[in-house]
Amino acid sequence: MEPVRRRPRLLVVDDEADIRGLVMDALKASGYQADAAQNGEQALELLSAIRYDLVLTDLKMPGLDGLGLLSRIKELYPETDVILFTGYATIRTSVEAMRGGAYDYLPKPFDPEDLVRVVRRCLERRALLQEKERLSEIVGLLELGRALTSNLDLDALAREIVEQAGRTFGADWVSLFLRREASHTLTLSAGWHAKAEGVDGTLCPTPAFL
Repeated sequence: MEPVRRRPRLLVVDDEADIRGLVMDALKASGYQADAAQNGEQALELLSAIRYDLVLTDLKMPGLDGLGLLSRIKELYPETDVILFTGYATIRTSVEAMRGGAYDYLPKPFDPEDLVRVVRRCLERRALLQEKERLSEIVGLLELGRALTSNLDLDALAREIVEQAGRTFGADWVSLFLRREASHTLTLSAGWHAKAEGVDGTLCPTPAFL
């Protein structure tokens, strides 16, 4: 059974009401769910309360500008994509935007259809990345299932469980505790620690009873 996909949520940020309205109308006409903010500070307030998939923001705004907002979003909500648009496009600002983690950078004036195409491309990319992560988790769980059905060595099975759990869910540390019937105590049966580069892992020795 396919998982129910959450409808993407978008946020439009621009201090100019006409531009803000133009972008909102184009997005809603294309079936997207979108909210609006008048400035960067208001956008951060909304981001703290609502999970947005994509933020579309003007570059030049009073107070917190587009690049500043981009930086804050990538610091606080790194999985949220950002598209910048501006009437003051320069090579320098476009490079700064892309280096800052923006998905794309659009000069004003832009055709609403072009904007929607960029949004669609961005959200399709997000969906593919999320599906890849989901499939990786499924593969890890399948490998764990095979280990559970084929391995009768309890110690080896415990090591396999913590290693697969660590790799599947990207954990730094994984520990497996088993309850001993005779003493009614918990024993750390196996532990797994991801190496600093996050590529491989090291199985930790099993300690004595706690």
